Amino acid sequence: MNRILLLMVLLLNGVAPLVKAQTVLPCATSERLAQQVDSHPEILTRMQQIESFTEEWVEVNGADYAFRAAEPIVTIPVVFHVVYNSPAENLSEAQLLSQIDVLNEDFRKLNADTASTLPAFQSLAADIEIEFCLATVAPDGSPTTGIERTATTNTSFSPISDNVKSAASGGADGWPSDQYLNIWVCDIGGFFGGEVIGYATFPGGPPALDGVVLDWLAVGRSIGTATPPYDLGRAGTHEVGHWLNLRHTWGDCLFGLGCCGTDDGVGDTPNTSGPAYGCPLTSNTCSSPDMVQNYMDYSDDNCSSLFTPGQKSRMLALFAPGGPRESLISSPGCGNVVGNCDVPANPMVSITGASSATVSWDPV
Repeated sequence: MNRILLLMVLLLNGVAPLVKAQTVLPCATSERLAQQVDSHPEILTRMQQIESFTEEWVEVNGADYAFRAAEPIVTIPVVFHVVYNSPAENLSEAQLLSQIDVLNEDFRKLNADTASTLPAFQSLAADIEIEFCLATVAPDGSPTTGIERTATTNTSFSPISDNVKSAASGGADGWPSDQYLNIWVCDIGGFFGGEVIGYATFPGGPPALDGVVLDWLAVGRSIGTATPPYDLGRAGTHEVGHWLNLRHTWGDCLFGLGCCGTDDGVGDTPNTSGPAYGCPLTSNTCSSPDMVQNYMDYSDDNCSSLFTPGQKSRMLALFAPGGPRESLISSPGCGNVVGNCDVPANPMVSITGASSATVSWDPV
């Protein structure tokens, strides 16, 4: 069975919530996905199609697709939807811009703390060659700051109902997800006894719900409301990683119940028995050092420092011709359309474009 489908089976049978008792649940992406699948079971089929597309593209182009010669950098327009109940939750422009800065540093391997990556993994720290810009052009073509602010009577929003993404439920409607990365900022309600820092959607879900949600206390870098240990913007890096089709490094297996045989679909991230909390740099749970500094683990912000070439390959596959996020590379959202970024096509895959594709990413 495809590993994504296996994960879904486990989630839908209520197993994934058996997490270690934590005051904070850094990421509720898997739990949110289970709820999406419950409401839209057809998501499983689309995710399987995307996974097959990704695996075949990676097979052809290399599992460590580290260099792209003279090809343009993929640039993704971002819009922030700040949904606030109190003045403190209405984050400043400076705090939101610092989150964009962190994304660009982390995805381009420009983060200052890349030097602190453990020697065993230094050679695996990759420049993903994906950048992010705050949108300057709205969907209707008018100028925008890339920041929308919505006052609400809701004191928090549920990661299960995902109600922050709907104006009708006190949140804010997203912009077209084929042209923008929507990031909602709000007070995320508690979940399974823990406070949630963020969650995201994988490619293949309902377009109206596509994007990232961050708690107002975990946005940006050491400014405004950003609160340790989630005060360096790495919650945003982690959740955007999910949005770009990355799994947790431990493969979202059952925590603490023997996870060394579960994989995240990336060959150069060592298997681990479960998530890392804090910064356990000497952790070795599956007969090799754990990559606890990977952005897709649960380590504290001041511990995380790298993506790998294998993760880069999975992300860039999304922008290949026929890929589920290909349309973003020609988005006018930042006012400078550069056309197709020439990520190599996969000759083994029959997805050839929106008009003649044999697999469709149409809305639910």
